[in-house]
Amino acid sequence: MKKIENIKGLIFDYGGTLDTDGVHWSEVIWKAYQEIGIHVEKQQFRDAYVVGERYLAQPDIIKHNDIFYDILLKKSIAQIKYLISNNLLPDTEEIGKYPQKIASVCNQYAINTTKRTGNILKSLHSLYPLILVTNFYGNIHSVLENFHLLCHFNDIIESAKVGVRKPNSKIFELGVEALHATPNEVIVIGDSVTNDIIPAKKLGCRTIWLEGIGWEPQKSDVDTDYKVSALKDIELLL
Repeated sequence: MKKIENIKGLIFDYGGTLDTDGVHWSEVIWKAYQEIGIHVEKQQFRDAYVVGERYLAQPDIIKHNDIFYDILLKKSIAQIKYLISNNLLPDTEEIGKYPQKIASVCNQYAINTTKRTGNILKSLHSLYPLILVTNFYGNIHSVLENFHLLCHFNDIIESAKVGVRKPNSKIFELGVEALHATPNEVIVIGDSVTNDIIPAKKLGCRTIWLEGIGWEPQKSDVDTDYKVSALKDIELLL
């Protein structure tokens, strides 16, 4: 594997990249449903997942000091309420305990993943400045601190704070500016072709696509400079 040269810094995506190593959160939560024994069809779950995402996007739902477990719990409550209201789950006391179970299972998954991620970031940060560019709710500092990842980043560019969201390439431009570099001196690493790879390439950055399990079937002809199947492979490139 040919090593990448002449770079001044790395920009990482967060969700689906650092916390799941390329697995879309819908798939992680779906597996939690199966583990817990929540009997709904996958399309019904996907509809509930979208409802949960839209709920979290409303103002003042996520607080600045919410950690990731809090996000998962609020999202899971919205999902289960949707499934109950559409008569896809019975409204029982046992069903009412499902959100806490889902949040606990998924949070443990994130804890396990970010422990591995932290070691990779520590190694990379000894060589390059690292910037995080993420679509998030205004509480990414609390989430990163809780997972012991905050110390690895020189700066954080969060959509809720800067007023621009992926796939707008402007948010990556802010990351490049934070590195005091030009786009072609920066590597952007992310799991989403639409939100990470395409806008970063448009800006002129080099890219590493973390190819995993997405919301939709992954394309095979992605215009990316490099492709890896796990975050640990990035160390081989750098």
